[in-house]
Amino acid sequence: MKKDELLDRLAADLTPTRRFSPATLVVIWLTVSWAFVVAVTFATGDLRPSALAQLLSSPRFLLECLLGLIVGVLAFRAGVLLALPGRARWRRVVPETVVLIAVWFGAYVYGLIDPALEPSMVGKRPHCLAETFLFSSLPIALGLWLVARRTPIQRGWTGAMVGASAASLPALMMQIACMYDPKHILAFHLLPVLVMGLFGAFLGWVALRKP
Repeated sequence: MKKDELLDRLAADLTPTRRFSPATLVVIWLTVSWAFVVAVTFATGDLRPSALAQLLSSPRFLLECLLGLIVGVLAFRAGVLLALPGRARWRRVVPETVVLIAVWFGAYVYGLIDPALEPSMVGKRPHCLAETFLFSSLPIALGLWLVARRTPIQRGWTGAMVGASAASLPALMMQIACMYDPKHILAFHLLPVLVMGLFGAFLGWVALRKP
């Protein structure tokens, strides 16, 4: 049997597989994860009084929240792209995501001097740090499962991006569910983003190995 004929026969026996586009994966992850984070946030307490009104009255506070949403979406997108050999390069997707996270943190570092809202204990959740970590559980599990179905080569960085994106959603939700104070936000809401990024890197290195 000739080589070309053998290849044709082998190809005829292959079962086509459906691959979702990176944008579709991001939409799936964001929809399921955000629904979960919102649900568990309301199940464990109320939103901060006047938080929604503050979003409308303070452009800077609105920008801070939008930065959190953008970080979550683009960090997970970076994780998806890193799991697609040839579709992205580390030097393109990782630095831009890290810079964006730094801008988000920087907004609250600046807030230590000039806060977007008057710092207050109103709405404080006594276990917001633990909740931010716990509420990240489904987003990171779902995210790793979705990227594992691709071909992640840079497993550590892929996991790090997924971990950071997973924590950014509950961190964002805490901005309207917990007290507003830049110092508190940096220590109890945003710190988990860095921790989950490191944890995600470890999980990615271990769990995304191909057999």
